[in-house]
Amino acid sequence: DYVLIIIGTLSAAGASAVFPLVFLLYGQIVGVFVDINASGKNATISQTPKTVTSPYGVECLSSNPDNESSSNRIESVIYLYVGFGFISLVLNYIGHVCWNTAGEKQIKKMRESLYKTIIRQDMAFFDINLSGDLNSILTK
Repeated sequence: DYVLIIIGTLSAAGASAVFPLVFLLYGQIVGVFVDINASGKNATISQTPKTVTSPYGVECLSSNPDNESSSNRIESVIYLYVGFGFISLVLNYIGHVCWNTAGEKQIKKMRESLYKTIIRQDMAFFDINLSGDLNSILTK
């Protein structure tokens, strides 16, 4: 059970670590649109970074060191989005399966322990407690 719990916890932590990376990718896409707005065309800014001021007074450091087109830059980020989504899906599935399996095993052990305890009781115990009540405890 401990191995399943450790694997489940690590995979859940890995799945939750994907979300900050997704925000970084979102920042890259926003950067592409800032570059397009700054240049007035298809994001071909020189090698050196420059400061771009938006109409709202927000300054952004804009750079496109490879002089890639905006569609190529967005396409590469989209592939990363899909990859991170797949990784998150797999890690969440592994975490769910591990925790669910560990929980079911623990429930089974508890029921077996309760059953053994009930079997060891003396006859007076069964006179006080109805058999239907004991069955409902075991099947919950």
